[in-house]
Amino acid sequence: MQTSLFLGCFLLMTTASAAHGTHPLSVSVGVESDTRYVWRGQTLSDDVVTQPSATVSAFAVSGNLWGNVALGEGVEGSFDLDEVDFTLSYDRRLGPVDVTVGWIEYVFPGADTNGTREVYGTIGFETVYGLGVGLAAFRDVGEVNGVYSALSLGRQFALDRSVALEVELTSSWADSEYNVAYFGVSDPGFGDAGARVRVTYAFSRGYSVTSGVRQVWFWDSRLRDAARDAYGAGTRTSLRIGVSKQW
Repeated sequence: MQTSLFLGCFLLMTTASAAHGTHPLSVSVGVESDTRYVWRGQTLSDDVVTQPSATVSAFAVSGNLWGNVALGEGVEGSFDLDEVDFTLSYDRRLGPVDVTVGWIEYVFPGADTNGTREVYGTIGFETVYGLGVGLAAFRDVGEVNGVYSALSLGRQFALDRSVALEVELTSSWADSEYNVAYFGVSDPGFGDAGARVRVTYAFSRGYSVTSGVRQVWFWDSRLRDAARDAYGAGTRTSLRIGVSKQW
């Protein structure tokens, strides 16, 4: 349940840059810390979390391993590694459009909650003035059997040769099966939305540091109330900082 598709969390606005680089093999590792863990509007931990990840890409195929370590008491009352996700994806550029298809396996070590899995597809392209548009759809084929989709709009600004500012807006829609499973609401509809601002500083030799702030809310009052009852909040602000290394 990464916040970015791979990440981070995996942005919904895909670029597939690793798959289209000049090197057939690339490896990246990173770790991020967040003031709370919010996934698709659900506050899964209301305390500080650390999220390590590692990605290997070769010839348009990528494998990612991602974890969430709760440093405080979350919804499940865990203080340890409480989630591990594995993502396998394939990226391809079709003209001006980047296309990704993949599989995500969700595992919850030591929890009573069963793991699940999703198949997904994303497309991303750039429009006028450098505005990026991303569309993503996820189909749960495990415990939920529901569909979650999202639209993202983003723009990146080069502040310096090594500093970039990214602004992104997202909005989601889910079917009734998804909403029943996660919120107890038996109707399809527009779900969580978010706004994020992030700054990335790229060092030499593949190192980079990121920091940002994100605000999440719900369009549908029923989903917002259900999220507050089940997860403790319907609107959340979180702060994030991370460091990564790519070879």
